[in-house]
Amino acid sequence: MNKKDRWFKLRLSEAERELLKSKVEKVGYITQSDFIRKLITDSQIHSNLDKIKLNNIRRLAGLLGKNTGLLKMYIMELEEPNKKMIDKIISDNEKVKQEIRQLLAQVKAGFNI
Repeated sequence: MNKKDRWFKLRLSEAERELLKSKVEKVGYITQSDFIRKLITDSQIHSNLDKIKLNNIRRLAGLLGKNTGLLKMYIMELEEPNKKMIDKIISDNEKVKQEIRQLLAQVKAGFNI
């Protein structure tokens, strides 16, 4: 087993300390020591938090697509569809889809995905 029994001191400016803290928070699940250890050993730093966020956004986008498809099927079965209501629902769905795309783009840009 890889016993960690050696101490290493690192002096940082306040700005560097805040930058380290911010980078560790961005990753979302490891300590500052783990983060530095992974950097030293050239280990890839994975962020479970980001994967979960991305998967949730993708899941929401999929559900929205499914609901839009079901709405279209429902509309086709109506004898006298209410065009105003249908247009509003479709418009709302499009707004949500656009928002999901923007969130996904922001997450991807923030983590160079």
